[in-house]
Amino acid sequence: MNIYNDAYPEQIVSLLKENKYLKVELKEEKEKLENNIRILHRELEEVKEDNRKLINEIEYYEKLKEKMYYTI
Repeated sequence: MNIYNDAYPEQIVSLLKENKYLKVELKEEKEKLENNIRILHRELEEVKEDNRKLINEIEYYEKLKEKMYYTI
């Protein structure tokens, strides 16, 4: 459909142009959001890994504390 055809009233042409613009905007926003989601997912995985390491460290010190208690 040729939106520059004189067969369409000016209002329809204007709406078609706006629709095209909004589709482009929507696509750009979608790409930004998907990128943000990927970044947040990556950061969440890093936090999970840090949390796992801290849990292991806590368990180690609890066991060490328990051993120290029994050796006294």
